[in-house]
Amino acid sequence: MGMPTDIIGDIEQQSLRAKQEQVVNIQHLSEEDVAAFDALDDAGDQLADAILVGIDDLRPLGFAHALHDDLFGGLCRDAAEIDRRQRVDDELADIDFGLELACDLNGDLRVLVLRYLHHLVELEVHERRRRRIERNLRSAGLPGDKTLATLNRSRLPIKVAKMLPTLCEGAFVERGDNLLAFGLPGRGKTHLVCAIGYELIQRGYRVLFTATYALVQRLLVAKRELRLEDELALLDGFDAVICDDLGYVQQNREEMEVLFTFLAERYERRTVMITSNLVFSEWDRIFKDPMTTAAAIDRLVHHAIVIEMTGKSIRIEEAQAGSTAEPASPSTPNATRPAPGAPTRTPDELGGDDV
Repeated sequence: MGMPTDIIGDIEQQSLRAKQEQVVNIQHLSEEDVAAFDALDDAGDQLADAILVGIDDLRPLGFAHALHDDLFGGLCRDAAEIDRRQRVDDELADIDFGLELACDLNGDLRVLVLRYLHHLVELEVHERRRRRIERNLRSAGLPGDKTLATLNRSRLPIKVAKMLPTLCEGAFVERGDNLLAFGLPGRGKTHLVCAIGYELIQRGYRVLFTATYALVQRLLVAKRELRLEDELALLDGFDAVICDDLGYVQQNREEMEVLFTFLAERYERRTVMITSNLVFSEWDRIFKDPMTTAAAIDRLVHHAIVIEMTGKSIRIEEAQAGSTAEPASPSTPNATRPAPGAPTRTPDELGGDDV
């Protein structure tokens, strides 16, 4: 009875050491690195699913080793990833040993070993998901203060408030639909789409937040360096791209062309989330040419959810609320304002100390 428990404890210790060694510093990863890690995790998810099936069938994991080689063979680009691949091989050997042990056991001991192996692989699946969310949050570029928790839902239009939970689930991203948020400045468009973006990341989607002018300049540089196709492919790795303040800065013809190329490239495949204070009838100020304007609107609206943010400006209301409560001077907490027409006096005249 003691031997299987000792073996399980040994496997658990080896697994723990392996996980401690797998800590990856992702703070400064480029978008290319994030895409590479996502490819590795996708392969790992397929491998974990296959292992769980193998455990259920009490099959030796020779098939898992072969699948591991097929999935990871073309993905290991450097020594760190090759080392990680070796550690996965070692973990597969541990699980293989556990399966062999289970085949030799009966009754409760077999159930114990199989439950442990399930638990081991499921822990790896959850850890992969946690790492992926962490990477995607870092690469998204979302403003840190514009989350669902900080969103004042009472200020949302009733229709938008009712739609919000469904939008956060991400079905529209799965379909490749767009989300278009219109409204005058200060109505909370950016906060709304960013809050949705954060929720999408928690559900496994990759999201990129960018000011539209910055995206246009990025594409323009890529075009001039003859790598526009590569840049579009990199952006295609994001399930949803948030383009903030479309139309805030007027575009010249060359800038308009790369923006239209980006929108056309994602049409019916990948989601674009746009905020704009310009209604469609004013979009000729963005794309200049009426034909291009019509084509851009047609592609965006064909599969789109359109949100109108109404109400008063949040910024103006906050500024007015702040002005109604005059803060006291830090050095004199109980100071009162001088009566109208009373002469003002300097600190020296009042006999105060220099600060």
